[in-house]
Amino acid sequence: MKLIRRQLTLLRYLQKQPQWGQRELAAALHVAAATVKNDLLQLTPLLREHGVEISIRSGGGIRLIGRENLSYLRKTAQTMQEFSLESQVRLLLLMSDDFMVLQDMADALFISKSLLEKVMSILLQKYDDEIISMRRHGIRMTSTQFERRNLFAELLLPYFKGIDFKEETRLFHRDHFPLLDFVTEEEAARAAKAVGLLRAQRAFSFTDESQRLAYLQMVYITYVHRAFRMASPGPLAGELSTGMKGEALCQELAQDVVHALGLPVDERAYFRYLFLSLRKQKMEDSAFYREEMQGALNEILTRIEGRLVLDLSGDEALLSGLAVHLYTTVIRRDLLKTTFQEHEGQGIRIEYPIGFEMAVIAAQVLAEMYDYQVLEEELLYLTLHFQAALERLRSTGQRVRVLVVCHYGMAAANLIAERLTHLHAGIFIIGSTSMQSFLAHDTAEADLVVSTEAIANTEGLPPVLYVSPTLPAQELAAVRQFVETQGQRNVLLLYLMRAHVMDMERANNAEEALTLAARKLEEAGAVTGDYLGSLLEREYISSTDLGTIAVPHGNPDLVRETALLIIRLKQPLRWRVSDISYVFIFAVSRVDMGRRLPLISSFYKRLVSEELRRALPEMQALPVQEFRLELAHLIAG
Repeated sequence: MKLIRRQLTLLRYLQKQPQWGQRELAAALHVAAATVKNDLLQLTPLLREHGVEISIRSGGGIRLIGRENLSYLRKTAQTMQEFSLESQVRLLLLMSDDFMVLQDMADALFISKSLLEKVMSILLQKYDDEIISMRRHGIRMTSTQFERRNLFAELLLPYFKGIDFKEETRLFHRDHFPLLDFVTEEEAARAAKAVGLLRAQRAFSFTDESQRLAYLQMVYITYVHRAFRMASPGPLAGELSTGMKGEALCQELAQDVVHALGLPVDERAYFRYLFLSLRKQKMEDSAFYREEMQGALNEILTRIEGRLVLDLSGDEALLSGLAVHLYTTVIRRDLLKTTFQEHEGQGIRIEYPIGFEMAVIAAQVLAEMYDYQVLEEELLYLTLHFQAALERLRSTGQRVRVLVVCHYGMAAANLIAERLTHLHAGIFIIGSTSMQSFLAHDTAEADLVVSTEAIANTEGLPPVLYVSPTLPAQELAAVRQFVETQGQRNVLLLYLMRAHVMDMERANNAEEALTLAARKLEEAGAVTGDYLGSLLEREYISSTDLGTIAVPHGNPDLVRETALLIIRLKQPLRWRVSDISYVFIFAVSRVDMGRRLPLISSFYKRLVSEELRRALPEMQALPVQEFRLELAHLIAG
């Protein structure tokens, strides 16, 4: 069964929003409810095959049984995603080293010539550095052999799991593209056997994804040596890998693989480079990588501390992991790119907004120091490094210190302390005390007091939450909310209720909208005149549009007073990736960035929630104060 992208997205919503009916799903997918119903009916056999029963109720409701199996189904379904016609055309051109005429291409893909002409007009503009068209000759791919190999692997990677390469090749041929009309089954079998050499050696290891990439590269390289006049990748691979750590071991493995594939010996340099790029780096070699990348690491961490007021210089795991990653992709100029599925990449940006912002800072440093432009996929990998550091920071130095005050005795106090400890990793119980002992002290060195009895005078005390010894669900929820927001919900409400709201009939481009917004903030005394430049610089590194909203932000050092500005666009504006109707600029000062980082992270996460996305179109025409109130309710609760 082939699935279109919308159906894959529908599966994701079924897993994450089980309470939604057809109407909510239709709104999220921007289609009619009847289309959702039709998609669900088409998906029913697939769902049932994976242990999920679905029933569509009258009134548009949906009932799911076996929802826990959806996660596995979604992973499996990635290989069922329809191989787009655009990808088919690019792959077909990859399989030829000469010009191809449209009719021959249409026949090979079993489509009409007129449909192919429409697709080609788009591709020639979209990939003008990759594909050319010449009168009396036809169409061909101009990419180098080095680039072709990587593109082949990139296009096919989502359809291979690496469990049974020969069977997965056969299925791809049957369901998506006639690959075995070009590559022979014997060539595919040799490549699968060669991957076994990678798995068998013990000097270093390869991830599952690396093994899949290696297989696809081997298949293509073996094919081009048989079918192309010129199959050499040139000297670049050898130049990139000469003198690199682990070169000798990879050279030995390259010799074995080249022999197993029956390739000429001059391919050894390329495979040496390939294995150096794909292998998992040994963390015991991290001292070498850190020494090589020390300058970049220092500059990245300095800027993160300056911009986000976070000191990560003591995180050894981050320093080692980041050094290896930067060395692999920058110094060696790793040209092998792996990609996240679209929904995964978007999810990383949404779930880890502060980690992503750190990645953007790192990208700026790499561009300046190495003239290296970090791609979007690399930003996501960097985000994971930084988010892991943030999680470690939260689990150690940034936990909420809780003092338990209980007048029922120490048994009840200890029980409350135990339950709170297991409630959230961000809770650190500093002690349990009786009410009398508590009142005998003037101060409490805690971030939060949890008490079973009313405290008459709370002046000078940290926030107090009242609980009972049984700690029912609503009391636990209140403690959890405090921990996750560091008690800053009221601060967020204040920013929302004071937000500058600009109604804009239309804007010609993102720069015009940002210019007007920055001017408004400057007039309000919130930012300096240089803030606009920092907004534009940030957009250049990575666009900030997320669906129908954009969340641009600039340098905190240029913010005099934290403020929120919201633009409501009457006509959707093409940002970079999507058409947006709202712009949210949260100009946060350097001081507030240090004090209220959890609040800022929470704000951006809630801003892209499905509930808010569905509500925003209906809020366009609300009076400003009413709009603020509704927004405060949706974001801060």
